Amino acid sequence: MKTKILAFLLPLIAFWIIGGYFLLNYSKTAIHLFFNEYHSAFGDSFFVVANFFGEWQFMVIAILMCAIFKNYYSTLLMFVAFVFNGMFVQFLKKIIFPEYLRPKPYFEKLNSTIITKLNFVTDVEINSYNSFPSGHTTQAFTIFLVLALLSKNSFVAFVCFCLALLSGFSRIYLQQHFLGDVYAGSIIATFLTFIFFFIFEKYLKENEKLKKRLF
Repeated sequence: MKTKILAFLLPLIAFWIIGGYFLLNYSKTAIHLFFNEYHSAFGDSFFVVANFFGEWQFMVIAILMCAIFKNYYSTLLMFVAFVFNGMFVQFLKKIIFPEYLRPKPYFEKLNSTIITKLNFVTDVEINSYNSFPSGHTTQAFTIFLVLALLSKNSFVAFVCFCLALLSGFSRIYLQQHFLGDVYAGSIIATFLTFIFFFIFEKYLKENEKLKKRLF
């Protein structure tokens, strides 16, 4: 594997280590309320934008950009990783962990007075169930990991990691997920995307038809 991808993986591993430490030593209530303290008008606008990186519309844009500026190989890898990662996460959310509450209903059930301390962003619709794992985080890490794998520059790979992490953190900031949800989403996206990447590298890399691009 090219060393440039380490610019994505090393800070990601650091996030897993630090995040894992907090998840093991503090309750999700304490962690979420800690992050909740850091809200501002700028943050409200910034993280609404960062949240877009985990939306399906951004995935469509990423797929089109791959088709136009890269090749069909890149486009197919992005599409396959997106579809299968998304299906797996939805299976976990809807079938395995359907009753996992989002922050707002969780705190309402735990202690209704805490709700008054939560900082909500205006015009952001708050979901109630299917909290674990974070689908937005999974999608953002899928998109940016694929872009990092396809890039030829370590700096680009590092920027991809930063954008993926910011998108994941936006889910905590916007009161849509807990740290554990985001943490799990990043792990799922990373491991499944690498599986698809290695399969594509082994079986499809030399396919001449896939080396072409849209224009």
